[in-house]
Amino acid sequence: MSPRDLLLALIVVIAWGVNFVVVKVCLQGGHAMSLAGFVLTLCAAGMWALGNIVTKKVGKVDLVGLVVWGSLIPPLPFFAASFVFEGPREIAAALSGISAAAIFAIAYLAFIATLIGYGLWSRLLSRYPASRVAQRLMPAR
Repeated sequence: MSPRDLLLALIVVIAWGVNFVVVKVCLQGGHAMSLAGFVLTLCAAGMWALGNIVTKKVGKVDLVGLVVWGSLIPPLPFFAASFVFEGPREIAAALSGISAAAIFAIAYLAFIATLIGYGLWSRLLSRYPASRVAQRLMPAR
């Protein structure tokens, strides 16, 4: 089987799988995921891939700085959407009832997962091909 044939077979399998998820889970009342949730998940995967391409193409830069500055912009539309859809009273109520566990989770996601996780991931992608990085991080079978 040639690489082109293998790629075409893989595309067919992926298309069948996506079709199965959309039809069975989203459209026929599977309740496991809404169609909007599925589309947003696909968009997130696309953005992850685009971020990897940008990281690879950006060249020699401070990758931790890139992650930090890149993390400053996304909260702004979320804050705006929260303000529009929920309003200031709901935001104030949510912030006044925040627990220590929630603060720890936010700190973990903001500092440990984002700075260290994405920083190391970006550093690996800047030095090695994505196929090699992904191969090393996948569990052995």
